[in-house]
Amino acid sequence: MHLHTNTTVEFTATGDAATLTQGSDRLWLKILSGPGRFALSNAVPLPTSPITNQSVNASFRKLAIQLSNVTDTTLAVLMVPLSAGAVVPVSLPTVVPLREWGQAGTPGPVPVTKRVSVCPGGTVDVDLVGAAYDADTAASGLQFALLGATGGSATLLPDGRTARFTASAHAPAGRRLDFAVSDLDPRLLAAFDFESPLPHGDPRVADKSGNYRDGWLDVVGAGSFAFDTNTPPGQVPRSSRSLRLASSVGNAARLSFNLPKAEYDLSDSDWSFAVWFRRESTNAHHFLFYSGSGNGFGPFDLQLYCRAGDRRLFLEGQAGLKLTSSGPLNTSEWYHAAVVFERTNVNTGILRLYLNGTALGSASATFNLNQTLPLRLGGHASTSSGDVARWLDGYLEDAALFRAALTIDEIRRLTNQPLSGLVAQTAVGTVTFTNLSPEVTLTAPLAGASIRVPTNLLVSAQASDADGPVAQVEFFANDARIGACAAPPYAVTLSNLNVGPLTLTAVVTDSCGATASTSLSVTGYYVAAFTFIPTGAVWRYLDTGVDQGTAWRSNPFTDAAWLSGPAQLGFGDGDEA
Repeated sequence: MHLHTNTTVEFTATGDAATLTQGSDRLWLKILSGPGRFALSNAVPLPTSPITNQSVNASFRKLAIQLSNVTDTTLAVLMVPLSAGAVVPVSLPTVVPLREWGQAGTPGPVPVTKRVSVCPGGTVDVDLVGAAYDADTAASGLQFALLGATGGSATLLPDGRTARFTASAHAPAGRRLDFAVSDLDPRLLAAFDFESPLPHGDPRVADKSGNYRDGWLDVVGAGSFAFDTNTPPGQVPRSSRSLRLASSVGNAARLSFNLPKAEYDLSDSDWSFAVWFRRESTNAHHFLFYSGSGNGFGPFDLQLYCRAGDRRLFLEGQAGLKLTSSGPLNTSEWYHAAVVFERTNVNTGILRLYLNGTALGSASATFNLNQTLPLRLGGHASTSSGDVARWLDGYLEDAALFRAALTIDEIRRLTNQPLSGLVAQTAVGTVTFTNLSPEVTLTAPLAGASIRVPTNLLVSAQASDADGPVAQVEFFANDARIGACAAPPYAVTLSNLNVGPLTLTAVVTDSCGATASTSLSVTGYYVAAFTFIPTGAVWRYLDTGVDQGTAWRSNPFTDAAWLSGPAQLGFGDGDEA
């Protein structure tokens, strides 16, 4: 770990714990297992480093773990960020060996609530991946099975993850689909299904077991690899890609991945290896699985391979171990091979070979396999020009290594379905089918409005449906239909609005026939026309200039004595009095 020089480092007296401080930030580290001790040194590159022109790392120091007289070990280190005032943990977690990660007891798949809209008599496709969650299995590793349907019928489409539900035309409420979801086998050590290739040129191959043992592709000379759509029969569509490896003298490609003995000892533990393979030629040995440090057939090697000029499958190892298939294995045809080791004593057990789910034989084996180098698929360890001719010229698919001695029934199951289908943790979930009612609101006119008549009245509404399209919005005035709209804006005009109370209603219908409505009331009123000063009207007036006080405004007053004449209409006709 590289640290900036302004980071303060404090060690415990035993050296197995350290606290890093930079400003107000603190990080506590504790070695939980193994003989290591923390040490601090300059971060300059080692003089023995094969990489030249490295940065001198002048502003950094290196926090390291020192080990003495150790060539192979496993360490567990706990790192805990500490907030201001926090003390270091007193209770430490239990250390679980890496080889036990992913075994039974890890979290299985968890169904989640999923509701889908469907019309009576309608059909809908449901992606079941959205109805389940698994913390340690990718979505592509989940397997689904239908358990039953209520209020309709259902089938699982060939992709293995999509359920097609057809609702009954007159089904009661409570339509549902029950399913089972299974995750990847928790006994997997590593699994490569080649379904999700990384960007072009990236040599890594994702490990689908959840154990993060990603592999990488080694290429020698003009050898090549490709993620090909040629897959074993009966595996489509969940198995849509395989790994194509092309080899010849001096040119080849292989897949490698690490499995140190400290993580899982193949010489002293139960294990199984399974793979689909297809040869494209017989002019050379073709290695399918190899553990060792050479080009095959060494004293500490184990190899599953097909011989040059031979159409059989061979499993060979140290101390003269040999198991062989019978009958010809044709080129350009897919076959399924499996190797099972069942431990009986220290570094000793029974080794079994299977082809297409059939047991070919067994032999007692005593192992001391070299796991300091990676395990190889489609090749061996040597990369010399002549040796790489023994790398596979053909295809690999669904290559998997298990931490268990699989039974023959489990081996046979692998020949009939992808890796995701083998003895997994299972949960039951439900998809509920509903049709949410649409919603509608009248936006004009305002509720309770008084509207002068006669007039043409605009009636408008807003409508929506949370799980589907709106089919139409109808408008009614006192239960009489005045119009409808199939798309926004939802508005109609009511002609010749009359006097009196009026109830306006909007009814929305969705694509499944569900309806909702809303109403409001308005009132129409009429103002009659009248003439304020009719033609020929006479008015009375007093123009003497004498103040009349207030008597002329009281009720008994009479203007009979006042002068009179034509009323002033404002027309300017000259005859006004």
